[in-house]
Amino acid sequence: MTTTTELTEKNETTPSTNKRRLPRFLPRMDVYEADKDFELRFEMPGIRKESIYLALENGALTVTGDGTATPLEGYRLSHCEYEPGSYHRTVKLGDGIDVENIEAQFSNGILKVRLAKNQKTQARKIEVHQQ
Repeated sequence: MTTTTELTEKNETTPSTNKRRLPRFLPRMDVYEADKDFELRFEMPGIRKESIYLALENGALTVTGDGTATPLEGYRLSHCEYEPGSYHRTVKLGDGIDVENIEAQFSNGILKVRLAKNQKTQARKIEVHQQ
C-alpha cells in the first residue's frame, strides 16, 4: 500500500472570480495492520460526516472532506487562526485488498477506514508433518 500526497495550496485565487480559494490539506494518516485487515485512520478536524467523500478507482482509495468556518451570530471576528479548507488524500491499494469489503466510520474528527485482506493473502500457519 502506497500513498500519494497533495501539498497544501494556500492563498491561491480562482481565475474567474479572483476570490481566495480555500486551502487543501493533506490529512494525517495512521495505518494499522492485523491478520485479516488494515485500518486507516485519517485526522480531519472541523469536518462534518456529511461532507466526507470516499471513492475507489483504479486500485486507489481517495478521501476528501470540506470544512467551513461557522460565524457566531451577533459577533464579528477579531482574530482568526483556524483556516477552513478541504482535505484530500489518495492511497494506492495493493492486490491483497478485498475491494468489495471496505467499511468507514467517522467520529470526533477521525475517519476510520477498514480494508479487509483477500483470504489468499492473509497470514496462516502451515503445519509441518513428520514422515
